[in-house]
Amino acid sequence: MLTDRSGRVLTFAFISNEAGPNGRNAMDALATKLWFCGCTT
Repeated sequence: MLTDRSGRVLTFAFISNEAGPNGRNAMDALATKLWFCGCTT
C-alpha cells in the first residue's frame, strides 16, 4: 500500500507469476519509484 504526499491511498497491482528473481526485482524497483514519485492530489 502506498500513500501520496497528501495521505491518500494509492493502490497498484503487479502480477509476476513465474517471473523469477529478476522479475520480482524489477517489480520492487517499480514500486520504489512509485513510492518516491512525489505524487500529490
